[in-house]
Amino acid sequence: ARLGRYTHNVSPEDLRSLRQLLARPDFYWMPERFVPSQAGCGNWTPDQATVIIKVKSAHLDKRIIHYLGCHGAPPLLTRIEDAINATVDAGTHPVHASSPSSPTP
Repeated sequence: ARLGRYTHNVSPEDLRSLRQLLARPDFYWMPERFVPSQAGCGNWTPDQATVIIKVKSAHLDKRIIHYLGCHGAPPLLTRIEDAINATVDAGTHPVHASSPSSPTP
């Protein structure tokens, strides 16, 4: 995968679904970082990718950095990452992928 910004067209229905996930209070109050040096990471696996989710609107300015090797991240974060993948058809640039050695939190 290449580094950089990707833009995609999103249907109004998919955008509504993403907005519903991102509007949840538990997303708003979620810690900003899930990386090995932070308590929220839990057990972790080395050599994994990092995902950065940034949401900015009139009511919310939130950024979350998620090192995918952190197994302590909340399930909602994984749901959001999976929803983004499904919405943008990110098959060639997956945001989140699980493997037998790194179970989905």
